[in-house]
Amino acid sequence: MMQASLDCLTDGSEYTGGPAIFLTLRKFTESSEDKGSILARYNLTGLPSLTGRLSSDQSYQLLSGGCFRCILLPSLNNCGGLASLFLSLVHFGYKALSPTVDGHCSDSESSMENDTKLSTSYGDITIVGPQNTSVLVDGVLDTLFGNNRKRPSIRLCEVPLDKSGCWWDVYQDSYVRIWAQSVDNNAKKRKRPGFSSCNHPRAAADDDSAVYLVMIKPYFQTKIDTSKCNSRPISFAILPRSETCTSRIWDTLRNLPQEVIGTNNHDHHLDFVIHLDPCRCSRCTKQIDSDVELTDTIRSPNQVSMLQVPEWTVTNKLSRYYIAIFPDCQDIFDPGTLIRAQKRSLLLHTNLPFAFPLSGGSKYLLDDKHNTTDECRGNRNVDCILKSCSSIPLNQAVSSQSPFVTISKREAIFNRCSINSDYEAKPTLDPNVVLSLRNAYYHCNEETAATDDNEIDLDDCSASENDGELNRNPIKSSDSDQKFPNHTAPHLLLLGTGCATPSALRGSSSYALFLPTSQTSGSKKTSQLVLSAIIECGEGTLTSLSRHLPQSASNHNQSLSLYEQLRWVRLIWISHSHLDHYGDLPSLISAIARSKSKSKNNDSSCPLVVVAPVKVLKFLRVMLQSSVKTASTKVNSIEHSSYIGITHREFQISPFASNIKTMLFDYALPNPPHEEYDHLSCELHMYHPFASIRNVEVEHCREAFALILELRLPLKNNDDDQQPFVLCFSGDTRPSDNLVHECRTHCFPQASSAHWQHAAIPPPPPPRVSLLLHEATFMNDEHGRLNAAKKLHSTTAEALEVARRMQAEACLLTHFSQRYTHVSIVDAACSGATPESNSSGPSSFPGATTNKHSFSWGVAEDGMMIPLTKQVTAMLHTLSLCVDELLSK
Repeated sequence: MMQASLDCLTDGSEYTGGPAIFLTLRKFTESSEDKGSILARYNLTGLPSLTGRLSSDQSYQLLSGGCFRCILLPSLNNCGGLASLFLSLVHFGYKALSPTVDGHCSDSESSMENDTKLSTSYGDITIVGPQNTSVLVDGVLDTLFGNNRKRPSIRLCEVPLDKSGCWWDVYQDSYVRIWAQSVDNNAKKRKRPGFSSCNHPRAAADDDSAVYLVMIKPYFQTKIDTSKCNSRPISFAILPRSETCTSRIWDTLRNLPQEVIGTNNHDHHLDFVIHLDPCRCSRCTKQIDSDVELTDTIRSPNQVSMLQVPEWTVTNKLSRYYIAIFPDCQDIFDPGTLIRAQKRSLLLHTNLPFAFPLSGGSKYLLDDKHNTTDECRGNRNVDCILKSCSSIPLNQAVSSQSPFVTISKREAIFNRCSINSDYEAKPTLDPNVVLSLRNAYYHCNEETAATDDNEIDLDDCSASENDGELNRNPIKSSDSDQKFPNHTAPHLLLLGTGCATPSALRGSSSYALFLPTSQTSGSKKTSQLVLSAIIECGEGTLTSLSRHLPQSASNHNQSLSLYEQLRWVRLIWISHSHLDHYGDLPSLISAIARSKSKSKNNDSSCPLVVVAPVKVLKFLRVMLQSSVKTASTKVNSIEHSSYIGITHREFQISPFASNIKTMLFDYALPNPPHEEYDHLSCELHMYHPFASIRNVEVEHCREAFALILELRLPLKNNDDDQQPFVLCFSGDTRPSDNLVHECRTHCFPQASSAHWQHAAIPPPPPPRVSLLLHEATFMNDEHGRLNAAKKLHSTTAEALEVARRMQAEACLLTHFSQRYTHVSIVDAACSGATPESNSSGPSSFPGATTNKHSFSWGVAEDGMMIPLTKQVTAMLHTLSLCVDELLSK
């Protein structure tokens, strides 16, 4: 027996980039315990960049067994996951093309048989999309593989823009048949009363899109009752996402192919229609077009989205059911996205809220009261709202009396997490240790912190009186904690500390730098951390940013939205051209550009600068389909570009890069409010955070670099010669003598800002590295050392040795192989060093023995916030031991 289902990995909420919905066909045996074998799988909505990690989180075997057949692109705005897919196709043994001696690609099935990793060869993958799909796909393939690497075999089908309303037969195999029709969204639009565009970073202008008709051939019967054989095909339409809800998309369904009409023996032409985010603006309550009459407007209870259906579709009995996807436009968590990481984030935030921030939307994580069945009840237009991590068996579509049944996989995944479900109600950390960490984060003495009425009583017995209630909504610390950590120092937020292989618990490499500044509210100035630089941009960077944004000092119960933070970004730095370091870069840059274009306070004197290898910049040009300003572009035309792309070498040595450096080094922020600043002159109320940026070539792959970033701190007491904070990021590398040499001997070139040019005293001497963020992909065992040498990575012991040689004040290990569920500081210590016992603060954990090094060090964890102060970096091992204690339960 066989069964078809719709599987939704994500509905596009929480900045995942767009929906990821798949049609899956399974075959079952007579056994009641049989979970079925996958016959074929088809992507219906495009692929967001987070698809790989979502598949890992939901144990969704996307490519195994050669089942993946086809990708349908309703538009070109949801293609961030294509690059990752192409790399995975070759790894999983799908049909590939290899370069020949003349540089052209040829069929390489025989070569794959000789590859020990690929024991089976599968067929081509078909990609269907609107105009310019071939340009996009070919550009991505050329960027990733060039002419020197084996690439996947892709069949492209570009749907022509035909105003005659012709349906094109674009794909057919043993199980399905698909038609497509293009929609011209760039045609002249009539004025629509009552419509207002949504000012959201994910919102984008409508491009040419495509409407699809899918017919599942009549070979399927239900799993429950084998007598109910599907004697007719199942037909449905997929409508692309649209902000304007014009009649053009609906008009494509007025004349359906005869194969669809003739094979349906019921009173409706289609079994159902899938609407991909039909309207994201709650103010679209009026009639959209004068020639389209709408049925009763249907809204979801949160009043964010609605579904509008033309009257003629009801009169002509177009579809029996309507399925809608309404991604949330607000900065709140999606309970179905990265469920395992949610569990870990809740654990760490509940016990260490100052070190692991969660945005205000975290309270929705454990809210199970949101029932899509209740939303649709009584609404004759909406029969089902498809949400993240859910599935719909389509055998119900052949029964006129059976409603859709949505199966949510979220609760089962959440319960399978290895972490103890009662951790929220029973914190096990030593209160003295937590208090010591807390003092360092708040930059206050122990006596002040201990007597603060707003502090959390970690020994409060009432916290365990109702374990069940706390387990559902454990976020108590951030609600009651009114004292905010130090806002006068830069903060580093670790967004992703994993490597290339998608993982449910660790994200791809990404780090966000927040700088302190002030904002004015009426006559009062308040301190604020603003997102100013992003180092690495692996898949899921936007999602992690929205999830872990620090709270505002002016409003302790609410964080600045991601939309508000993105307009402050001035620098994005990418170490090398491996996808786990730049996969989300196109989505991030698009979101930054839209945020800045809507901002009233946009400072065009310092546009966004992207420092990256040539391959990454080429990938951006392909994905964004925009003209990029190079380093030689005149300064007076820079503001007309969304970003400036420049390579590491050009930034370091090219004379054309001097203008770009000047813009970055002269970029100024207001000093955060402090009683010591009131007497300063107007010029000293501003500070220039970027003092020096240096790219150092390291040993990993072509154009692999490390970063030495010197940050100038806000001025205090008119102290011009205060020591800056030097952050060194290794990127992916073997232990690098070149990096050690640069950090120990290089005299940092002082910025050409007016502040230093007119200072009465000379610039300060070159400082030591304040914090080394070094990759430690493998543990220091025999297997780890072999793999590190083979793949040009470092072990934990090698990373610590680099920190010792460069005389760094502190070191944080990161970029761990996904084979390690958790890397404890004790395990890392056993591989070459032990945590120190002579740093500030108590340490009552096992393993905190004699320190073999003169620096503080720790282990990075996703969502960890590190204030760049000596008080915090000196206690990295204590923080890591607290994390180990929590995650070991």
